[in-house]
Amino acid sequence: MEKKYNLPITVASAEIAWKIPEKSSLINQTSMTADENGNPYIANYWSENNIPQFQIVYLENGIWKKSNTGFRQTSFSLGGGGTKKIPISRPDLLIKEEEKNRYLYLLF
Repeated sequence: MEKKYNLPITVASAEIAWKIPEKSSLINQTSMTADENGNPYIANYWSENNIPQFQIVYLENGIWKKSNTGFRQTSFSLGGGGTKKIPISRPDLLIKEEEKNRYLYLLF
């Protein structure tokens, strides 16, 4: 369903897909796709419990949900200054739908 926003979009008028706490090692390396009905799927990574994991945030039946891939074992922090070598790559997200089944492919 298409929703028109009144401009300017502010914190009060914006829809929040997922609230991510500060100091979660969130970085602007995101990938997005949509299913055949236009529902968005967003891949990113941030830390929950000190280990950054790829997270998938998606809209299902009008409700935002999250899936934590949970396979990474090593911690790192993006805090501090300067350039950092990040041990995790930019994600890419693909979707395949077959009848009532939906398959997400996370590439990195």
